[in-house]
Amino acid sequence: MAKFSDDFGKNKHKAIELVSRFIEDRKILNGDIRKLSNYSLWGVDKDSTYGNGLSYPDADRTKIVYAIDYLLYYEKLQKCDFNLYGYSTKSSTYSGETLNTFRTLFSSKKGGSSKIAHYYGEENYRTDIFNPDTEKDNYADDFYHIYQRIGNVTLLPCLTVCGGSLNTMKGTDYKIRDYFYPFMENLKKAYSFYNTNFTQDNPYYEFLLLMKKNAFFFDKIKTFKDFVEVFMLEGWDSLRLDEYLRCAEVTCDNIQVVRDYVKKANRFINERSERIVSKLDGIINKREA
Repeated sequence: MAKFSDDFGKNKHKAIELVSRFIEDRKILNGDIRKLSNYSLWGVDKDSTYGNGLSYPDADRTKIVYAIDYLLYYEKLQKCDFNLYGYSTKSSTYSGETLNTFRTLFSSKKGGSSKIAHYYGEENYRTDIFNPDTEKDNYADDFYHIYQRIGNVTLLPCLTVCGGSLNTMKGTDYKIRDYFYPFMENLKKAYSFYNTNFTQDNPYYEFLLLMKKNAFFFDKIKTFKDFVEVFMLEGWDSLRLDEYLRCAEVTCDNIQVVRDYVKKANRFINERSERIVSKLDGIINKREA
């Protein structure tokens, strides 16, 4: 049987209490944790109890998501210096990350979002965040809402090299451009060099420097397979990204490529949401996940 730290019981109780209160507070969830798998977290960042008090709109670094993360990952990461915001007196060693992003996909860098909204169609693109008084929008079945479901957020070890983290690498590297599949693809290849005497001419040198900086994690989560298992990322390779979509801004000429990618992303997010909520239900309600 795993031996947990003295703080685990206190922190677990704190996290369960927040998640349980959230399930009760949101009328549309009606106290049923299983409904969380299809629930969009849009707008929770602005909530004083569950949000983050920041102008950062994604849910991945909010109090409610970190409570969920703590419950999901503590058992597997307790030996990996698991210091999480709100659950440790030490500086955070992990931070939230959104897997499949919205702004990158829809041409925000060139101001093309409005154009894509026109071609993509209202059924799959919402230009405004839902009205918090209209809770039914939390269950809207378009990518704009699906990408804010619990299945689309995870944690990454977050110590930095020259001010940049793995999160930064995913968001800014020109080969990745915040897409989930290329990030995972590069991380998988970097893993194969982790225990070698790699040099600056290694194509994954920057990845490897960050992995070494976060050795508290990568020395114990020794393989890419372990990484996928810990964060419940099975199926990541179904999101292989068309080179045209990765390298070019989205236009009406390649809108079918976007539709195909979004369809696969929606399926991945929904399936992972189901697995996460099943595990969470098992933890909170002491049922088998």
